[in-house]
Order: sequence, then structure tokens, then C-alpha cells
Amino acid sequence: MVMHLAPVGIIHCVSKSFATTSACSELKELVMQQPIGLLSDNLSWVQPLSRAMDAAGVPSRLIPFPQPPFTEFDGRAYPKVIFNRVATRTAMGSPGIVTLVRDLLSALQLQDKHIINNGHCHHVGSSKALQSLIFERAGVMSPKTLVLHDKAMLTTAREQMPDGMLKSNVGGFGAGVWAPGSPDQDVPPSILAAAFAADGMAVWQQRYIPRDNVIYRVELLGGEVLYRARVPVKPEGFNYCLGNAGSFSGPGTPPDDPVTLDHVPDTKLRSALAHICRLADMDVGSVEYLIPNGESEACFFDINPVSTYYPKAAALLGFDPYKKLAAWLKAIGQSN
Repeated sequence: MVMHLAPVGIIHCVSKSFATTSACSELKELVMQQPIGLLSDNLSWVQPLSRAMDAAGVPSRLIPFPQPPFTEFDGRAYPKVIFNRVATRTAMGSPGIVTLVRDLLSALQLQDKHIINNGHCHHVGSSKALQSLIFERAGVMSPKTLVLHDKAMLTTAREQMPDGMLKSNVGGFGAGVWAPGSPDQDVPPSILAAAFAADGMAVWQQRYIPRDNVIYRVELLGGEVLYRARVPVKPEGFNYCLGNAGSFSGPGTPPDDPVTLDHVPDTKLRSALAHICRLADMDVGSVEYLIPNGESEACFFDINPVSTYYPKAAALLGFDPYKKLAAWLKAIGQSN
């Protein structure tokens, strides 16, 4: 059962007297009693954030997705500020979910809700085709991308760009990703079906071999870098979700933690990442890139608005990224 909530107001403090300042602080705390909605299709994923928000005194309310049909939609039942944490790959097994979440976010925005990672951001995150255009507009290097809206188009795409790989247009968990071992190798039927399953589209994308056999995932908050993860390329599979710290350990990996973190010292790279975030309307999330063999320039290939922090990040960085996110959300809640 969802409650009807009053909209969050904005408190302006104009007097510098102690009494007024104290009263203003109390009013702001009252404002923060209005929870920030955490819209998610996997509530276990938002538990670390929910705990960090509780510790920071930021009330939250979990909003499970999918929601009831639009015939029952009532914008007043939703908080004023909503953090969209619906995974772009939620559509596995149900193609209509991709459209449903886009429509829900649009409906909430029509109700003047403040959506963190709004409808445009979610659309970009769930479309490799749009991501390629974002990278092009940002003026950064990215793989050449051919958009396929029919399985029959794959043959022509492979002839046009033999050194490519197949990806689902709606990325996530490495589903529907396939790199042929030879130019004449047939795509397995199960992979082909998975590539087109989410929204009826796939992409054939130029394939680069990463220099030093690593890819980079940069976590961003409000357009600023939180940290960068240096992730070893897996010998099999394409799932680089960092939510499970043990997923990058095993045979063939170094005895120490194979994932390393830093703060992206390169100013030019930071500027490019901030530009990508602005074009995608992404307040919170990650951008992935690699450096191709024989190159020195970053090649960007993924925008992920629903990224999960590396479980060992706090120990490796000296700060907890969830605490930083909670503090950022608190400021957003107080300004809306």
C-alpha cells in the first residue's frame, strides 16, 4: 500500500539571527522527513544505499517496480523526489517492461516529480544505439555501431564490418553479447535470440582488444568522479558487474584483488566524462571505456545509470561511496 504524500517544499532562510537560523534548520529537517523514493526492480540492490541514507538521517521509501497498471496511476502517491534505480536489463523475459519503465518515468515527470536519472537518462542507459550517438556528440572515441532492427540484418552488418561483435541494444549482465572466433562462425541461436529479446533491436559493434587486457569503469556522482575501477578482461563472458567482489577471482587471476581503484587523475578524461553525463542527463552512474591495443586514447563503450559500487570500495579508497551518495541525496531532498 502506498501513501499519499504532500510535496516537498523549499525553505528560504533570510534572517541571520540565531533563533531564526535554528528555526530554519528545524524546518529543513521537517522537509527531509518527506522520504526520497527509491524506484527499483531489485530491492536487495538498494539495501546498502538505504542503510547509508538511514545513517545520514535521510528518509527513504522503497518503490518496487513494476507498479500497478496505469489505470491506477496516481502521481500524488509518489514522493516529490524519486531516485530511479530500475536496471536497464529488467526486460529479460518481458519485452514490454522496457517500454513500461520509460512510460512510468515520463508520467512521473508530467506530475512535476524530481527524477534522479530521469526518463532520458534511462532511455540512454537502455539503448546502445543512443549511447553511440552520445559518445559521438561528446567528441570522444567509441566503437563504430550498426543498429539492427531485424535478425536478417546481421548478415549484411557482418559483411560490412567483419571485425565486429553482437550486442543487445538493451545491455546488462553480458546478455546477448557474442564475439565470433572466426569471420565465418555462425552465431548460436540462443545468443541471437537473447540479443534481440529485450526490445527487438541489437547492434553490431566494432571490436577492440583492450590494451593490458583491462577495461575501466568510472563511477560518477553529480558529474564528478567518485572513483575508477580497473577491471581485468574475463577469458569467457562479458558480465562486468562489480556488485559481486568474488566474480573477478579464480583461476588465472592474480592472488591479490584483481580489481584496483583510483581517482582518475587525467583532467582531459574527467572533462570528457562530465560531458557524457550532461548529454545523458545522468546524475548517478558509471561510464566504461577501454584503451585499444596500440592506442593511447580512451574508447568509450557503455553508459550505465544503475551501476553498483564495488563491495571493497570503502576499504580501498578510504571513503564509503554509499555515504557520499547519501549526503548528495540529502542535499537534493533539501533543495526540492
